[in-house]
Amino acid sequence: MSMSNPRQGSARCILSSPCHCQWRRHYSLRLGDLSSRFFFVCSGALLCVYLLQGSFPPHQTRIGLAGLAELPHTVAMHADALHPYASLNGPPIITPSYQENLRDSTKYVTSWGGEAGWTNDVIAIMNLVYLGLITDRVPILPHHTSIHLDNAPRLPFSDVFDLPRLRRALDKPILDSIPDDLGCWSVWSSVQGDEKKPRWSPVPTKLNIDISYTQAPPWIKLFPGLKYDMHCTFWSLAALVLSRTQPLPSPQRHLSLPPFECESDYSPVWRDVGQHMRWTASLESLADQYIRQALGAKAKNSIPPFISVHARHSDFTIYCPRANPRCFAPLSAIAKQVEERNRIRVDHVFVTSDERNQMWWDQVAQMGWRTADHGRLKTEEAHGVW
Repeated sequence: MSMSNPRQGSARCILSSPCHCQWRRHYSLRLGDLSSRFFFVCSGALLCVYLLQGSFPPHQTRIGLAGLAELPHTVAMHADALHPYASLNGPPIITPSYQENLRDSTKYVTSWGGEAGWTNDVIAIMNLVYLGLITDRVPILPHHTSIHLDNAPRLPFSDVFDLPRLRRALDKPILDSIPDDLGCWSVWSSVQGDEKKPRWSPVPTKLNIDISYTQAPPWIKLFPGLKYDMHCTFWSLAALVLSRTQPLPSPQRHLSLPPFECESDYSPVWRDVGQHMRWTASLESLADQYIRQALGAKAKNSIPPFISVHARHSDFTIYCPRANPRCFAPLSAIAKQVEERNRIRVDHVFVTSDERNQMWWDQVAQMGWRTADHGRLKTEEAHGVW
């Protein structure tokens, strides 16, 4: 299948190494003629999908390559099949197009987050990697973006999770980058009942991605025909074929690009992907530092056993009747649930929350539970808003 509306234009790539965060260089990539196939999952928890297959004329476009983990400045050959460059033609080439660096023999899948929280982004990335496994495609991971942290920079996946370990555990190459100017399947508009338009996301604008959406077929739903079913299945996404639905014009260039063809639960995502995700060593070390300080554990001693409780409050108040202080479970109820369900005696409890009411935090202290006072510790000043 050929891609419609090939376009000419300038391109630029930003390549950054999470292991060397001070390195920020601008490259242009030329990746030329493609006969390889792409499968793209866009926005939120699989909100839309687009596929690319077949040869098409070379054209110039912009790409944001961000966060390819532990990449050296120059690499000639890679014997390691899991190394990021092993899934590409090589290091960035000074050229205005991204296509020549994508291998004709390799298929890819990518995604970007929607207007959702960080945890939703992590789950969506698990879904993305699993979709890459069942469709035999190399996952290209997006950045995390924030809807609750003002002016927060994009956070590369490999700054938080141990990407080399995940590659080894899955025996699968995984990349960190995002391309643009593509046609896209809109899954969101097919599963959301009355909302017959793609879900808005701030991410494409931030990444200079101009998307032309096509509504996915109704049979992608878990229960086709059921209005209030808002779920789709992995295998229906993997089996998507080109729809006859007219693509919507993209917002920036007003281009109507078709999605690209892919040839012809729930628990598998955790079993095959999620359980292999680990925090980076630097992030674990930072967490240990704050926990030791809160629990009074000395550096030479091991951290004592503890239970961590996260009480999410702020945005959940929309589900509470106005001025009802009993809407959220009291701390005593949390303590009771821990004791009754797990049947263990806990000497140390570490609490995190977005609660701003100081009286609530005073109750936490009265129960003998500990927390990290990030204001006093100046965490944001030392490590950034994330």
